[in-house]
Amino acid sequence: QFFQRSRYREPIIKTPKVVLFNEYDVFSGEELLIANIHAVNFVTSIELSDQLRNVSKVIKEHKGPVIFAGNFNTWTKRKQRKMRSILKAAGLSEAKYPNGDYRLRYMKKTLDYLWYKKLKLKSSIVLKDIKGSDHIPMGHEFELIYSSN
Repeated sequence: QFFQRSRYREPIIKTPKVVLFNEYDVFSGEELLIANIHAVNFVTSIELSDQLRNVSKVIKEHKGPVIFAGNFNTWTKRKQRKMRSILKAAGLSEAKYPNGDYRLRYMKKTLDYLWYKKLKLKSSIVLKDIKGSDHIPMGHEFELIYSSN
């Protein structure tokens, strides 16, 4: 378990945001890396991109499967474009929600995402009827893709 603190801080309250990383052994002999983000908010897309690039460095170096999820605070089109560009370049795929996308939005832009690598997404759902946070829980089922490495 390790973490990355954002270089940039939230305006006014001056707190950094954190990405938490956990590694889990999977039966293939590889390690599954799970990264959870609460992205820095109320900053420019350049500052958000800095946080995402730092995470993507860890993801690129990791040889096994990866799940990267959380509140990306992407409430502008520019932030969404930057996020997608950086994370796709790191080899990640974005989870889609074919049975209804009820994820939290701000200014009509989605904030919460799940990205993955070296896994097959079998199912994904937004659990819109569960209340307990300002964010709406998401459920995902994956299948491990075996590599010859």
